[in-house]
Amino acid sequence: MATHYDIVSVDSVPSTQDAASRHRESTGTATLVIADHQTEGRGRQGRSWEEPARGLFSSLALLTDWPVADRAVITMCTAVALAASIEDVAGTRCDIKWPNDLLIDGDKVAGILVETASDAVTVGCGVNLWWPASPPSAGTVYDDDPGPDVAVEIARGWVERLLEMLDAGPGAWPRADYLERSWTLGRKVTWEGGAGVAVGIASGGGLIVDTDDGEETIIAGEVHTHQER
Repeated sequence: MATHYDIVSVDSVPSTQDAASRHRESTGTATLVIADHQTEGRGRQGRSWEEPARGLFSSLALLTDWPVADRAVITMCTAVALAASIEDVAGTRCDIKWPNDLLIDGDKVAGILVETASDAVTVGCGVNLWWPASPPSAGTVYDDDPGPDVAVEIARGWVERLLEMLDAGPGAWPRADYLERSWTLGRKVTWEGGAGVAVGIASGGGLIVDTDDGEETIIAGEVHTHQER
């Protein structure tokens, strides 16, 4: 891994995304921010991140030389990196719901947000480590409180894996690993104006869907995955 990065640990922060981005801008160095609590988190499609009893709130801000057209797969790389780190630390397998939600037994345990501005990229990962009274469809990695040190271990694990992937370049993104962990493939999916069965992941990260009119690749937008295969 060639990329050096600073690690900033804080007790509470409005947004790890904003904190990491500001630190990188002020120092010129890639920055990982890890917080015990996040008060103004945000997710994909403008959703907020509801805070679990014990969570991981982390963001990595850095500059990239990846072509703009290839940056969509950074979110896929992050999903693989975070899933592998959770499995390594907690011993629990995570599946990936396209494009970048992590599931355990069908319940969401982690979300990923990638924001870009010119060549600056900020990657945020939020994980439900322990949540004794979690909302419906929200899962947790641990059945009991693992304590605060686990969050740091998982965060460093996903960051180091992701940086290795970014150094390797977009042509080497771990598509096979993503496919092996995919929860979405084989399931019925719907979106505005279409429906079908997910059958593959394109090299650029799009979801390949078999519809009544043939195969279609979904690049972005709101896609709903149905439980039954």
